[in-house]
Amino acid sequence: MLLALINAKNAEQIAAREEQLINLNKEIDSTKEKMTEIIGKIDIDNLVLKETSPSEALETLKKQKRNFDNHRSKMETYNDYQSTLSEAVQLAKEIDVFDKKWNTRNKLWENVNTFNTDYDHWMNKPFKEEVDAAEVEKKVK
Repeated sequence: MLLALINAKNAEQIAAREEQLINLNKEIDSTKEKMTEIIGKIDIDNLVLKETSPSEALETLKKQKRNFDNHRSKMETYNDYQSTLSEAVQLAKEIDVFDKKWNTRNKLWENVNTFNTDYDHWMNKPFKEEVDAAEVEKKVK
């Protein structure tokens, strides 16, 4: 009788664990899909149009980063759950892809912004006295 109760309880725990793993894997897949959607938005719309103002593009990138970082945080939590459940941790390759694409696009728009901000100074001040070539080079690298 006692053995039957223990076996029944063990079976319940195993079933509950399996259901947790299924739900966790669904959440991981959903989060990865959302991450992929955000990555796709880096190369479209106002982030690739020359008519876009740098401030608008930088604001869009900032929002994308904040949104992606929320999903990154979820993935870290899910990875902790996997570890706790003694499961293989599924690292999201989307994180590296996002970081590379986002950093490149953000640097581009920061350089455009810097150029536009400094252009008036470069064009309307005495060039030799006011413009420091080393400083300009440092800003746009």
